[in-house]
Amino acid sequence: MKIINFTDARAKLSDVHKTAVGGEPVIIRHKSFGKAVLISEAEYREFAANKLKQDVTAIFDEFDAELRELSDR
Repeated sequence: MKIINFTDARAKLSDVHKTAVGGEPVIIRHKSFGKAVLISEAEYREFAANKLKQDVTAIFDEFDAELRELSDR
């Protein structure tokens, strides 16, 4: 994972973009705004799919009895 400050990231945006799209996440630090992580679209899609699976599992874990009752109607 590459770490770069905001000023350098802005000046080298093309390089930062290529790094992230190439599969290496980039952390951009900003004194006032904190840190942000730049990842590729493929990594984001994988993250989003995993998050969705976790959310659905959590919903079923919490409301399993109620959902079964509704489906039996």
